[in-house]
Amino acid sequence: MFSTPVRDNNTGSYIVPLLKPTKANVLIELNKDGLVPTLSYQTALQALKISVVEELTKCRQLFKNPPTLHSLLAITPNWGFIATDSGVKLSPYTKVNVEVGDAPMPCLVDFVLDAVSISPATLQPVFHVEFVNTVSGVIDFEWTPVKDELEEVSDVTDTDAGTLTLTDPAAKRKAKLEAKQRVREAFQLAAEASRSACSQADQFLEEYELSDSESAFSEWMSDDESP
Repeated sequence: MFSTPVRDNNTGSYIVPLLKPTKANVLIELNKDGLVPTLSYQTALQALKISVVEELTKCRQLFKNPPTLHSLLAITPNWGFIATDSGVKLSPYTKVNVEVGDAPMPCLVDFVLDAVSISPATLQPVFHVEFVNTVSGVIDFEWTPVKDELEEVSDVTDTDAGTLTLTDPAAKRKAKLEAKQRVREAFQLAAEASRSACSQADQFLEEYELSDSESAFSEWMSDDESP
C-alpha cells in the first residue's frame, strides 16, 4: 500500500506516499474562496484514517522500531474538518491541495489521499481534491410539457398554508448523493468493526486455550470467518 518514505529536511518528518492514491468518497463544495467547511462526511474520513493507520502497523519494514496501532492513533488527529468556537474549519493537521485546474466554480470535489506525513508528534494526511460535479448557479427546473389535460406533478407539494412548493432537481440529486454516501459509510464502518472483532478474536484464541464447552465466538462470525 505504501512506497518508500522520503525525509522532509525542513520539518524532520517523513512523507510516506501511497502506491495507489485512495479516494475518501466525500462530496465537499469548493468555491473561489476555498473549501466550504462541513462535518457531514467526518464518518467516512475517520474510517479512512483508521484503515490507513492499521495498514501502517502491518508494514513493519517502514519503521526501524515498528509502532503499535494504539501509539499511531494517539498521534493522529481527526482528519477533515473540526468544530471550533468560531465555526467549522479545516483541521490544521489535514493537508489538502485544492487545485482543480479549469473546473467551474462552485463545484463538488472528493478528497484523494496521496500520502501521510509522519513525525514523532503527529501523523497527518496529504490529500488533493478531485472534481466530481458542478454546483449549478442557474434555475434548473424540469418543466412539465404543456398538454391538453392536467397531469399530476410529483415535485409539487401542497403545504398546510396553501402554498405550492417546487422541488429543485439539482437539490434532489445532491440529497440522493448524500444519502447514498451515508449508506456507503455505514457499510464501511460495519466492515471495519467486523475486521477488528475478528482480529481480536484471533489474538484471544492464540493467547488462551478454550475448553470443549466454551464458545469460540462462532455465534457472531460468518462461516468464512469462523476459526
